[in-house]
Amino acid sequence: MANGNLNCKCEYCRVRGLMAPVVIITIGALFFIGEFTRHGFGKLWPVLIVVIGVVMLLQSRASREGHIGGNRP
Repeated sequence: MANGNLNCKCEYCRVRGLMAPVVIITIGALFFIGEFTRHGFGKLWPVLIVVIGVVMLLQSRASREGHIGGNRP
């Protein structure tokens, strides 16, 4: 996970680990949509900010119960 502890299975760490894959998939989808519509990445990039915000919102609301590690996430 991002905190360096791969053994932690708490909800917070699982959601935190989703940020990079979700951003990469969103960027790919935006470029894909841009190829087949008249809307390019230049018009669709705000969707990326919304997706990042949704993941951050989910992360902030996730439970830290059962977190394993010395540092609090």
